Amino acid sequence: MTNEQTKIDELFKLLEPLNKTQGKYSVSVTFYPGIKGGVISFMLDWKTFIGEKDFDDIDEAIKFAYYLQKKSRL
Repeated sequence: MTNEQTKIDELFKLLEPLNKTQGKYSVSVTFYPGIKGGVISFMLDWKTFIGEKDFDDIDEAIKFAYYLQKKSRL
């Protein structure tokens, strides 16, 4: 497995608990074809904290996933 694939797996493991909350939280990740960046779309705490965060590389996405976990208190 490549280092990038390992990081993508880490990102999805971090975000997975947010999508298993009966709709209280929801997070999706979109990767842009041909580049290393993308966007994380999120809705936390029954739609009281909604937004999108662009990222330029997977490390930035992982850092933001840790922030979302902390913000959601999971």
